[in-house]
Amino acid sequence: MNAIGLVLASCLSVGTSVVHVSPTGDDAADGSAARPVRTLVRARDLLRERRGGTGGGEVRLADGEYPVEETLVLSAADGGASPDAPVVWTAEPGARPRLTGGFRV
Repeated sequence: MNAIGLVLASCLSVGTSVVHVSPTGDDAADGSAARPVRTLVRARDLLRERRGGTGGGEVRLADGEYPVEETLVLSAADGGASPDAPVVWTAEPGARPRLTGGFRV
């Protein structure tokens, strides 16, 4: 393992939780890369459960379109435990997720 991989593995082992999201996921899934959840709200809730208010976290969105059917409310509790342990919402490498919603007028 190279130095970067070692640092990344160390960071992940000390409180950084990762939740994977996919438009074809299932909100009953565990949020792993093999079993992603489907909605942003479920990803937020799952990350809250895993973090328990401590450590950092990451929500990774796979490629595709995400219809936003309800408001995603984030609070201070969703922001990470400290500047060194943030919560980050990001696309999977190479992915271009699109959040869609609203009403036609």
